[in-house]
Amino acid sequence: VNALYYGGYGVPLLVNHDKFFGPDGIISYTKKNIGDESAIGLFFSRFTGVMFCALSAGYLIDKESTMLAKQFGLGSLGFVPLLFMNSQDDTNYKAKMWKMQHLIHLPLTALTLLKAFKKE
Repeated sequence: VNALYYGGYGVPLLVNHDKFFGPDGIISYTKKNIGDESAIGLFFSRFTGVMFCALSAGYLIDKESTMLAKQFGLGSLGFVPLLFMNSQDDTNYKAKMWKMQHLIHLPLTALTLLKAFKKE
């Protein structure tokens, strides 16, 4: 599930954030285009997309890896404060969309962490 979740965001971030997630994007999360301000936002979007895709590809190599589950779980947990910040910033982000993202991200994070760090 994590491979689809992160890979599903990674590919569009790599291709073009604004086309997919910008104000007029297919699934709009932001109120501003990141490519309009400078090349820096576009670089970080593509870099994030590459990293999401690379991490997701790990499941093709080792589907049952507990290390990958730990990486996804910890990365997802680290994203939670940003998720909450974006959901409260209606100037730059579509806050309602980020609030709906909580319904997917928080349970997936909890389930991933439980699976990754369970004692056998």
